[in-house]
Amino acid sequence: AQLGVRVAASTKTGFNPTNFYDTPLIGNLVFGDLEFEKKGDGIGRKSFVAKLVTSEMTKIINITPLLNSNEAGVCGNLYGLALGSVDNSLRFENDPGRLAQAVPEIYALPILGDRVVLNITDALICQYEGGPRGLLHYSAVLDQLRFSRDPVALDVLSIKELTHQRGSMHGPNLKPNMELYRNAALLELGVSDVSRIQVETLR
Repeated sequence: AQLGVRVAASTKTGFNPTNFYDTPLIGNLVFGDLEFEKKGDGIGRKSFVAKLVTSEMTKIINITPLLNSNEAGVCGNLYGLALGSVDNSLRFENDPGRLAQAVPEIYALPILGDRVVLNITDALICQYEGGPRGLLHYSAVLDQLRFSRDPVALDVLSIKELTHQRGSMHGPNLKPNMELYRNAALLELGVSDVSRIQVETLR
């Protein structure tokens, strides 16, 4: 409040009934989902976009940690913003194929992806195991901030870094869900081929 910065959560502001991602896969709705406890045909096949996004944001600066995800490879710009902006998302997380399709398609919704003006990867600390849990003994200090308008490029570079760090510490050989990033490239959200990504380093 002192700095004039507001903190808000998509689950607290609710979801917009007119903006959604629709797929035949029916979800098990939980408390907080817009259609929770509703009955009828088609209930559970939509993921509604948060009112925080549709009504209160005109531009999005997407900031994500360099943190591994067993489902998506990295808790990155695509995965974090897409699943953080809609309800009824649990239906995608237990199936790599469904996740690889849903995340890019949700990000590509005009109400969401078109509002992203900058993506930032917080690579001050790289946690290569443990997912959202704070496990600093599985971390490396990189002291980096990575900026791009391309969320796909940042995410695949993050996956490359996470794989390198796990290998240097003789950690498990995890297989990231690269189909997600190839699908994102097909939707023209960015570049998924690391060899085609130009990196400029400022010190």
